[in-house]
Amino acid sequence: MADAEPSKPTPTTWYQWVLLYPGLLLALGSSLPLIWREFVAWQKGVESSKLALVQEQEALWKRNLGCAPEASTWEMDLPFDHTRLQITMCKKTGDILIRYFMDDDPAQYRWVRLPEHLKKRPDKQP
Repeated sequence: MADAEPSKPTPTTWYQWVLLYPGLLLALGSSLPLIWREFVAWQKGVESSKLALVQEQEALWKRNLGCAPEASTWEMDLPFDHTRLQITMCKKTGDILIRYFMDDDPAQYRWVRLPEHLKKRPDKQP
């Protein structure tokens, strides 16, 4: 009588070996960038959809760290919700820091990068 064990599927021809393992490696290899992005987002404690924004803000904070002493700041009080808005422009890079303060919420800070095409623009002559 034959064994009661179910037979395991095994590749029986050479082209099954040639297609099976490289296809499996390609599928696993192509998912590595996604796995890495998810891991970095988990490390930083943010959603993976917001990781690019968080990384851009980190880069802008590092880039503009030394410009606070010579930066120009404008402050205004907005008429709704007792909101105070401060705008600081870094003279060295042209980037802008927007800070807004509300009575009930914690302060919010966002850097806005100056577009590259504006940096290369020649000065206008009067």
